[in-house]
Amino acid sequence: MVRLGVATVAAFLAFCLSAHAQVVVKSEDGSMQLTLPNGWKEGKPVGASTKIRASDGHGAVVAVSAHPKEDFKDFKAFTNFADERLKKNLPGTEAKAQNLEIDGKPAIRMTMSGTGANGRNVAVIATYVDAGPTYVVVLVRASASDYRRQEPVLVGLASQLKLAATAPAAQGKPGRR
Repeated sequence: MVRLGVATVAAFLAFCLSAHAQVVVKSEDGSMQLTLPNGWKEGKPVGASTKIRASDGHGAVVAVSAHPKEDFKDFKAFTNFADERLKKNLPGTEAKAQNLEIDGKPAIRMTMSGTGANGRNVAVIATYVDAGPTYVVVLVRASASDYRRQEPVLVGLASQLKLAATAPAAQGKPGRR
């Protein structure tokens, strides 16, 4: 009888923990994966360069995109290009920059907050990663109140990115995914 009780409690705990377990989302091409925090759900990527998209269900969103290195002079040119696009959505804001590593690759995190063109106060965290044959952007966007409430989770999303160790030549061959 004691064994049955212990087994029942163990099964219940396993069910409860799995209901709130972290989820690993992989890009369709297998080039990257992102571990999402508890409660986050995978969404459909929007646009050709977007590989992964997810939401917390309350307005915070993360999108991971990849851009060919050959389209930019160097990493600085890429980060300048990406920053200009962000600043158009948050005019008059200045970004705070931080150098770091994501999955062993050099990266720069830009954090900015302000009022968007729609009048909503938002925070944006853009992490740019020099990822071998591509430049990767992990873009997190949340309302000002969501950002304050879950800042450590939002800032930590980019560090959950894992990049596949595939050779650039293998990615371009027809019929391979």
